[in-house]
Amino acid sequence: MTLLRLFAAAGAAVVMMGAAAPGFAMTGACFWAHLAPATRDAFLANYARMGADALDRVEVSSDEYAAMDSACGAADSSAATKDRLLGAVVIEHGSAVFLEGQLHWDAAAIEDAWGRISSDDMDWLHDQARQVLRGQSDGTADVTNIARAFLGPDADPDPGVLDQARAYITSRAMREEIEQRTAPRAD
Repeated sequence: MTLLRLFAAAGAAVVMMGAAAPGFAMTGACFWAHLAPATRDAFLANYARMGADALDRVEVSSDEYAAMDSACGAADSSAATKDRLLGAVVIEHGSAVFLEGQLHWDAAAIEDAWGRISSDDMDWLHDQARQVLRGQSDGTADVTNIARAFLGPDADPDPGVLDQARAYITSRAMREEIEQRTAPRAD
């Protein structure tokens, strides 16, 4: 699974970031929470079978989008930004479920793994996400070494686990970057 596939799956090649409504932070957690349980389940089931292609296979209702707009401060953001955030959240959740199952991790173990990424590598991941969002990168940068650091020094992962580690770190970096860009600004 290439970085391009992960970033491109969620929206248009060039995304102009929209501003969130004042006082609200547009977050992936809010988007995920405002999907119907059946929609979340469908995304996870399809992600397990087909990876990022699941984004094109699950319909999000207009009521779900309206709930996200209202509750998550997304009404003033572009459709492309919302799609990009939703795509990143779906991939992040789907890859986390995979890693939890394959590695017998829980949410705390994933957070610990995220914490293993050096600050320089974290800055680089977020910079890559910014470049993709600005249309300055095609998203094909190799994140294998960072994914290996995420998995831990003793890990000797099979290719599927490594693919999902790459999916997790790139989608999480994208989500975090969008959240930062759409956070309300103190004036």
